Amino acid sequence: MDGKREEKSLDTTLRIEQPEKMYPVCKAMASMERLEILYLLGQRSMNVSELADALRLPESSAAMHVRILEEARLIKTVVRPGARGNIKLCSGCVRALSIILTPHGDSFRSAESVARYDLPIGAYSATFGLKPTCGIGTVSGMLDRYDVPAVFYDPGRLNAQVIWFREGFLEYRFPLKPGRRVQWLEVSFEGNPQTASYHAPWKSDISVYINGRRLGVWESAAERSVRRGFLTPQWWNTVNTQ
Repeated sequence: MDGKREEKSLDTTLRIEQPEKMYPVCKAMASMERLEILYLLGQRSMNVSELADALRLPESSAAMHVRILEEARLIKTVVRPGARGNIKLCSGCVRALSIILTPHGDSFRSAESVARYDLPIGAYSATFGLKPTCGIGTVSGMLDRYDVPAVFYDPGRLNAQVIWFREGFLEYRFPLKPGRRVQWLEVSFEGNPQTASYHAPWKSDISVYINGRRLGVWESAAERSVRRGFLTPQWWNTVNTQ
C-alpha cells in the first residue's frame, strides 16, 4: 500500500433513481469543450497543455474542464515529471455509458429484464447482394484485397473494425432466451456514406431491418473525412472516409 486513496471507477449504468450519481456526470458532459476532451482522450492520452492547444483554450480553462471531468470520473489523471516541472497526463476511462431514465419499477426496462449484446461488425451470419466498392479492414490492416465481395466470407472477418460496400446488406443474429418477449429495442452503430473515392457532399441511405421488417432509413447527409471516427482503427488514413 502506498497510502494513496483508491478511486472507484464510474458505474457504466446510471439510473434516474440515483440523481446524486447521475447529476455530476450529466453536468460534466454539458459542455462542448468537455465533450471534445472526451473525444480526444478516447484516441490517446494527452496532458493539459496539449488539450489546451488542441481546443485553442487558455491552459487554465483546459485545466478547469479536466478537473470537472475527473471529478465525474469520466477521465483519470496522473502527475508525472516533465521537462519544466510536473505535468498532468489525462486518459479516458469510460468507453460506454448508459443512462436509464425509466424508474427501476418499470418491468420491461429494469436491469433484470434487459439483455445487451455487443456484436462485432464482422460477426454477421449472412451477406446479401454485396457490390463493390467494398472491403474489410481489421485492427492491423486490410483483409485481403479491395473490391472483392468474396472477402466477406473470409474467417478473418471476425476481426473486422471497418466494413464498407456500395450495395447490399449484412444479417446479424442475436441470441434470445426462449419465451422472452421483446418490448423495447435499441440499436446503435457508427456509419457513413462510401464512394469509390472521397466525395464530401455524397449522401447515403442506410436501412435497418428486424426479422425482415424495416424499422426505418437513416440518411447520412455527407461523407466524413479528416476527423477520425470514434471506432475507426488507428492505421486507417484520415483522408479516407471515416
